Amino acid sequence: MSVLFLGIDFHIGLSPSEEYRVARVSLPQLSGLLGEIWHDKRIAQQVYNFWTSDKNSPMARAISNPSWLNVVTQCTVNNPDQHFMEQAGIDFHIGLSSSEEYRVARVSLPQLSGLLGEIWHDKRIAQQVYNFWTSDKNSPMARAISNPSWLNVVTQCTVNNPDQHFMEQAGALGIGNARSLAAIFNLFVNGRIVSEKTLSLLKKPVNNETDFVLQMHAVKGHGFFYAPLLGDETELMIGHTGHGCQQVVFDLKNKVVIAYVTNGLKAGLFDRCRTYARIQKAVYDVLQKQ
Repeated sequence: MSVLFLGIDFHIGLSPSEEYRVARVSLPQLSGLLGEIWHDKRIAQQVYNFWTSDKNSPMARAISNPSWLNVVTQCTVNNPDQHFMEQAGIDFHIGLSSSEEYRVARVSLPQLSGLLGEIWHDKRIAQQVYNFWTSDKNSPMARAISNPSWLNVVTQCTVNNPDQHFMEQAGALGIGNARSLAAIFNLFVNGRIVSEKTLSLLKKPVNNETDFVLQMHAVKGHGFFYAPLLGDETELMIGHTGHGCQQVVFDLKNKVVIAYVTNGLKAGLFDRCRTYARIQKAVYDVLQKQ
């Protein structure tokens, strides 16, 4: 329900398409808390009462109810997972609860034998690997990979750390399976998350040139990459390839979504990844026979 009162845009139950308008909530920093106490000494007593209260006290019970909403010891109200995924029944997490950690498969880096197999399948990967290993440490590629320094999925694998799974970092640490990822984009391509006007806008890419970081040709725009649709060069497939060959691709013409997730990372990107390429070909073989 949305409430408009005296010209104020106030919502009770926010549509996912409006999520981008919500500013992130942050907890008080220690420096700010000390400043508040300096300004008004009564706040010191208030803080003391809270931190020394028994877990069964009215204060503690009020703060911990409901258990999934926390704005005291951590900030859960910013979690896009909470706003949308749970309501839609999608098993995808941005900020994983520790109780779900046992379900996460360990990520492994590409083995040399697998890398050689990928290169044999598509010679373009050799150029991709060469560009990476010969790049200067100050090159855009090297700087992008090393930032942040504590997140590494190239020379070593740090993403098996449960502390990183807990982080609400939507750009790199989303956790789910192919079904959940496809379910999100199925809602997307069918106009359940964005409007038809936005979907029409996505049909036209913005850039068609060599990518500054990847040092390879890329057609992209609106946060996605584009490639010719199999069997129809006049249409485009839209999506985003992730590290290690993981990716999601959608086809606005046929309303088809293909998601591929793997814990065994690979070297290829998009159709250069032979595992994904076989899945994509099988899907469109079925569509063409219908």
